[in-house]
Amino acid sequence: MYNTIISNQEKINWLRLARSKNIGSVTFNNIISLYKTASNAIKFLPDMIKKNNANIVLSSEKSAINELEKTKKFGGDIILKCESDYPVNLKYIKNAPPVISVIGNLQLLNHNKKFAIVGARNASINSCKLAYNIAKNLSNHEYAIVSGLALGIDAYAHMGSVKHNPIAVIGGGINTIYPNENKKLYQQIIEQGIIISEFPIDVAPKAHHFPIRNKIIAGISDGLLVAEATQKSGSMITANFANDFGREVFAIPGSPLDPRNKGNNNLIRNGANICESANDILDVMNNIKKNNNSLFENSYSNEIERDIELYSDNEINEIKKSILDNISYDFININSLITILGVRLDLLLTALLELELSNIITRDFMGNISKKFNNNNN
Repeated sequence: MYNTIISNQEKINWLRLARSKNIGSVTFNNIISLYKTASNAIKFLPDMIKKNNANIVLSSEKSAINELEKTKKFGGDIILKCESDYPVNLKYIKNAPPVISVIGNLQLLNHNKKFAIVGARNASINSCKLAYNIAKNLSNHEYAIVSGLALGIDAYAHMGSVKHNPIAVIGGGINTIYPNENKKLYQQIIEQGIIISEFPIDVAPKAHHFPIRNKIIAGISDGLLVAEATQKSGSMITANFANDFGREVFAIPGSPLDPRNKGNNNLIRNGANICESANDILDVMNNIKKNNNSLFENSYSNEIERDIELYSDNEINEIKKSILDNISYDFININSLITILGVRLDLLLTALLELELSNIITRDFMGNISKKFNNNNN
C-alpha cells in the first residue's frame, strides 16, 4: 500500500488498467505485484501483450477520465485499493477488487463494526421480520449492516438498519437502481449510509455481476448471517466467500420442509453458528478480536518511482519451462512454487504473467495457478 498521496496520473492509469478488457481482479493484482505501480504497468505491459499475443485491450486515458468526471458529477467517488479510504477488511482478502465506486458516507467504509445479512428474494414473511429485527438490534449496538439491496431478506435487513449507517453493495453502477421496487430504499441508504459497487457508473446489473457483489459483501464484513437460502443461491455463494475469508458465519434454522431453508440448515450442519436473535450474534462477535491486518502480505511498493528489473527472453523462457514442468491441472500456491524452483519473485511473476497472457495457465480467485485445460492439451 502506498504511504504517499496518489498522483492524479497514477489514479487515471490505475483506473485504465482496472477497466481494461480481460483484466480481472486476479490478473490486475498480479500485474501490480510485478510492475509495482499502474503507471509502470501502462508503460511496460503493451510489449508483453504483443509478445504473448494476449487478448487484452488497455482502456484509454480518455475513458478513465470520463468515468472519474461522471462519477464525481453524480456525487460519488472512485476509490483505489491503494488508497487509505479503501475498506481495510476488503483490502486484505485475496484478489480484492482494485477499484470500488461509492456514494454516501465514506467514513463507513472503515466503520469499526460491520455485519452482513443476506437471504432469499422470495423469503417467508417470518424470516423477513426476523431479519428486520436482527438488523435493527445490531445497528442499535453500533453495527453497520451490509446487504445487497435485493428484494426479500436484503431489503428487510436494510430497512431495519436504514437510520443507522446502512451499507448496500450492488451489482451495477452506483447510479443504477435494481430492482426498481427498492428505489426509495436506495435513496435512504445514500442519505444515511453508503452504496458500493465494483462496476463503473452507468453499468446495468447483470446476472454474472452478483457473485462479484457477493464477494464484496463477505469481504467488507466482520461476520455474516444467512437468514433463508436455497442450497444453490447467491446467499450461499456469499457464505462460502465468508468462510474462505475467515469471517464468522451464522444461520437461522428453518423447517426442512421448506426448500428455502436448505442452504441455511446445511450451513449449521457444517459448523455455522445457530442464530435465533441478535443476541446470538453479539455473544460471538463481542468475543472475537479484530484481525491484525499487518500480518497479511503487502503487495504494493512504497517506492512509487522504483525501477523495474527487466529480464532477458532466455531467462524468462527457462523459468516458464520450469514452471510447466512442475505444475499440473491441480491448483498450486505460488509460495510453494517459489520454494520448489528457488527463483526470485519478480522473475517468477514475470514468467507467470506471460504464461497467463498466453492462455497456458489459469488462476483461481485465491491466486493459485494450474495448467489451463483445452482441447489442444494431450
